[in-house]
Amino acid sequence: MAYDRKRFESVYPALARDILSHTKTYGTPDKQMDRLELNLQHNTVGGEYIGGMMVINTYAHALGRGLSESEYHQAAKLGWVFEFIYASQIVSEDTKKGNEYRNGNPTWHKMPGIALLSINDSSMLKCTGFLLLKKHFQNNPHYVELVDLLHESSAQAEMGRMLDWTIARREKGDDFNIFTSTNCETIATCMTADFVVRLPILLGLYLADAMTPANLSQTQKVTTPLGQYYHFQNEFLCSSESERSVKQVDWYIKEGRCTWTITQALQCANPCQKETLKDGYGCDNPAKVKNVREIFAELQVHRIFHEYASDLLEKIRKEMAGVDESEGLKRAVFEDLMEVMAKGR
Repeated sequence: MAYDRKRFESVYPALARDILSHTKTYGTPDKQMDRLELNLQHNTVGGEYIGGMMVINTYAHALGRGLSESEYHQAAKLGWVFEFIYASQIVSEDTKKGNEYRNGNPTWHKMPGIALLSINDSSMLKCTGFLLLKKHFQNNPHYVELVDLLHESSAQAEMGRMLDWTIARREKGDDFNIFTSTNCETIATCMTADFVVRLPILLGLYLADAMTPANLSQTQKVTTPLGQYYHFQNEFLCSSESERSVKQVDWYIKEGRCTWTITQALQCANPCQKETLKDGYGCDNPAKVKNVREIFAELQVHRIFHEYASDLLEKIRKEMAGVDESEGLKRAVFEDLMEVMAKGR
């Protein structure tokens, strides 16, 4: 398993120098260069790197052997391309949500002198990802496909975020029919399954020259339910009654987010319970938020979620067992990923 955080992180300094050297050619003043360097360091270093390391792991499994030093570095560079583009989405997300901390550190927009300039910094992070891709992969026979894949996956992720936030920002009194399982699954698929889970695997397959129609189809079949499971698990926090869980659930309620919990609750609730949900969901009123949470408890949504998650895991395992490894895609890619995800929860 090629999930070695320290080794992956050791590749970063040279890539940061590449970015800074290139942007210096634009005539960027020293003060702004320092700001860019801090942006890169603060927003990309110190995370979990699951996506970036997934690129390397997929590449190694597809080749069916350990990687040479040069092969590892090339795969790590592509992994960092993913990490820079992903970081741009995280910075944008934190700014919109008003999040104060991420990975134990202040979020970028909360740093001194940043505020809404984080929007530009988010765009810069995405641009740096594509600058690195061009510098290190423009001679790769799959360069055009890599560019297209990154753009397409980014568009899918942003579409998921748009759906997520436009539902949460709906006008008070709008029809609650918008809280559907279909919309909930679309958000999870676009934001997590397609971008966070599927994209790094496809990048690794391209690098190994193993991106075939069959492998694309097989990857999609596994990563869609796997990404949904990961998304809903993080969202649901099924450790349930901890103080952190209650705060997280309350935040989703106040924000009026299209979560698995509210879509299931609306399906199970009686008319009286539905009225309580409609009155309090998306409302920044502690008493009404508590009422909604109590309805969730009455409906035993935790039990329903465990049953749903168990069925979804069974589907994932079935799809994994059916993977045809003859064209380079290995079951171990998904097995390793599930192990890493389980450790991260």
